[in-house]
Amino acid sequence: MVKNPFADPNHPLDYGIKGIDVDLTRTVPVPPAAPRPPAPSALTNSGGRILTLDDIAAENGATKTQNDWIPYWNAITDGRRFATAADMYTVLKQMKSDTERGIEPQKQHATILLASLRKDWEQSWQVMGTRIIYEKTGSNAKILHDYGRPGVAPSRVSLEVPEWLGVPILEVLSDRRGLPYLQAFFGTTDSAETIVATLEYAGGKPKSEIKIWTPPLKHDTYAMRKDFPEWAAGFDLGSDGFRVDGDGRVGDDGGRSRGVR
Repeated sequence: MVKNPFADPNHPLDYGIKGIDVDLTRTVPVPPAAPRPPAPSALTNSGGRILTLDDIAAENGATKTQNDWIPYWNAITDGRRFATAADMYTVLKQMKSDTERGIEPQKQHATILLASLRKDWEQSWQVMGTRIIYEKTGSNAKILHDYGRPGVAPSRVSLEVPEWLGVPILEVLSDRRGLPYLQAFFGTTDSAETIVATLEYAGGKPKSEIKIWTPPLKHDTYAMRKDFPEWAAGFDLGSDGFRVDGDGRVGDDGGRSRGVR
C-alpha cells in the first residue's frame, strides 16, 4: 500500500486534492479489446474490387455489332474498355459474392445491376469483346479476349470446340471438351460446379435451362463456320433459357454492350 502524498495537507505538493491510498499489488482488470473486423475481401470490398462494370448499357441501350462496338470502345478515354466474356464472368462472381456475403449497400447494388443486365439480355443480347475464330472445315477454334483493343495483345486460347446448338450445359460438361471450352470462354480455371453456379445466378435459370451455342459445321438453316469463321461471344435470355453465345455474327448481330474498368 502506498500513501498518497496529496492526501497530506502538510505535504509540499498538496494542492487541496483529496487523494486516496493506492494498492499497487491489486490487479486492475483491463476490458477486452474490441474484435477486429475481418480482412476485406477482394470480391466484396469496394476498395479491393477486381473490376467495376458500368451500371447501364452503353449509349442508353443502343445496339451495334461487335465490329461497330470495337471502335466505339477504343475511342473511350476514361479508362473503361469493352467488357469481354472473361470480364463478365469475373463481375458476375463478384456480384454473386456480394449478394451472398456483402454488406447491405453491396447487396442492393448487385441486385440493381443484375436486373439491368437481365433487361439487356431479354430485350436484345449482350455483345462482348471476345471473338472466337473457328476453322472453316474442322472443330478447332481460337478464343480471343480484348479482341481489337489497341496496344493490348489479346488473350488467346486454341482448342477444340464442337458444334453445340443450344445444348444444356450439363450435357456439354459431360463431353471432355466442354469444361476446357467454358474455362477458355470465361478466362477462368474454375471448376464446372463454380461455373454452373455463377451462370445460374446470372440468368436466374436452373442448370437445365442454361444453353451453350456454337456455330454449326453444316446446317440447312443456321449460318455455318465455313461461311463465317469469326464470331462474337455474348449472353441472352429468352423463353428457352439463358444462352451462352459463341455464335454471334460479328458484322450482323447487333446487341448492347457494357464498359468495364
